[in-house]
Amino acid sequence: MITTRQIPLTTNSAPCSPKKSTSSPN
Repeated sequence: MITTRQIPLTTNSAPCSPKKSTSSPN
């Protein structure tokens, strides 16, 4: 799951991975 999250979060800033998201460091 981590691998699939890292891909979209970098392109579309997926809300699925807010931990790695720079916009929402939740």
